[in-house]
Amino acid sequence: FLHQLATDHHVKRLHCEGGGELIRSLAELDAIDEFHLTWAGHTLFGGTIAPTPTGIANAFLPTSKHFRLSAFEPNSETGECFLSYVRKED
Repeated sequence: FLHQLATDHHVKRLHCEGGGELIRSLAELDAIDEFHLTWAGHTLFGGTIAPTPTGIANAFLPTSKHFRLSAFEPNSETGECFLSYVRKED
């Protein structure tokens, strides 16, 4: 589908909203150049069952993906932090 969008419709950038499963699927395809996430301190810390950006705790991707933090916005009212990451140039 992503290939078809790029070749048939000349799509260069695509915004997707979802959770860990979507991020993991796109990371496995090496199709992420930027992602945004919300850290919620009230639900973040759960040990080995805590959610991860790629959805599954202790399930590593085949290769490492390198990103840099591009934005960090704490919200003191909710206890959440909004983070943005962009892909590092290889």
